[in-house]
Amino acid sequence: MTTPTTRPALAVQFASGDAAAAGCARLSNQVGTTVAEVVASLVLLVGILSIMGPVFSQLLGIYHLRGATQEIFSELQRARLAAVMENHRYRLSVIEGTGTYEILDDKNNNGAADGGEVTTRGVDIENPGVVLSGEDIGVTFLPNGTALTSGSITISHGNGRTRSVVVSSGGRVRTQ
Repeated sequence: MTTPTTRPALAVQFASGDAAAAGCARLSNQVGTTVAEVVASLVLLVGILSIMGPVFSQLLGIYHLRGATQEIFSELQRARLAAVMENHRYRLSVIEGTGTYEILDDKNNNGAADGGEVTTRGVDIENPGVVLSGEDIGVTFLPNGTALTSGSITISHGNGRTRSVVVSSGGRVRTQ
């Protein structure tokens, strides 16, 4: 009893019995991948990727929206903490319809943007397709941690999804 360990040998028989004399190589025990198998694998891979492309695009949009929401949430928390620690007002203002916002570090508590008090940042650099909008367009935190102007900032993505970051008059920041 014999057990085959490789493919069965393919013998090419010629009238003369000598395959080398006929200019043909003898096929025996050859292992590998044929061109047809490679082409079939590539066609299958391209088919799967073409189906999954829109799904990955949608997932990427969800992650960009989530990242921008977390960034705005963190900036609002940081502005509130800085207002308490530095004992002066901080204001986060949204530039409507863009992915940018301004932070006013009002060192003299006059409510106006003096030289060097405004920093402009954007969420659209790391999160493309994200647009910011707001009800009151900005939130001002007082030195005691409460919000002088409360409201919500809406973060939207081109795929139609939106999230909001809401600030209460007590200064509490939360996402919806």
